[in-house]
Amino acid sequence: MLDQTNAQHWRNITDEKDIFGIQDGVLHIYGESLYPLRYAGFTGQNFENFELHVEFRLAENANSGIFLRAQSDDPVERGFEIQVLEDHGEPPSKNGSAAVYDVVTPMFNMARPAGEWNSYDIRLVGTEFEVTMNGWLVIKTDLGQMVEPYGKFSVAYADLPREGMIMIQDHGGEAWYRNLLVRPIPAPLHDSPPHP
Repeated sequence: MLDQTNAQHWRNITDEKDIFGIQDGVLHIYGESLYPLRYAGFTGQNFENFELHVEFRLAENANSGIFLRAQSDDPVERGFEIQVLEDHGEPPSKNGSAAVYDVVTPMFNMARPAGEWNSYDIRLVGTEFEVTMNGWLVIKTDLGQMVEPYGKFSVAYADLPREGMIMIQDHGGEAWYRNLLVRPIPAPLHDSPPHP
C-alpha cells in the first residue's frame, strides 16, 4: 500500500498540514506537531475483514498508532487503534506497544529499541482479532464480547463500524512505516451484526 501506485491515495485526513511523506516505499511521519492529533489515511479503499502486515521503526520517545476500520470524521471513537510506542523493556500495558489502545493489554511487550524495525501481523475477521508482534502472538480476542464502553471511550467495541479506513497516527513523534500489506479475506459465515 506504500508503492508508487498507492502513494497517491494517502492523505492527511485531519487538515491540510504536511505531516508525512512517502519515498521508496516508506511512509515517514514527521512528528513535528502534536495537537490536534492528525492522521495519514489510506483513501483508496475501505477494509472490513483482512490480514495486515506492517513494519515500523520509531525515534526515541515516539508515539504513533495504526487505526483500523477508522472513520474519517471520527477516527478515535469510531475506529480503533493498535498502539505503536517506543517502550522497549517496559511491562505490557493497555497503552503500550501492540495494545488495543486503552482497552486490551497484550500478553508480552516485544518492542525493540528505538531505531530498530518492528513488525505487526494483524488479523481482523468479524469481531475476532489477533496481533502478532515480531513473531509473537500477543493479542487474541473477540471485540464482539465488549458490549460496554472501556477505557476512555464512549462507544462499546461491539458497536464499532465493521468497515473503514486504515490510518497512521501522528502523535508528535517521528516514525517510519514500510511493507504495509493488506489481504482482504471473506467474511465469516457466523459473523453477527453489531450489538444492538
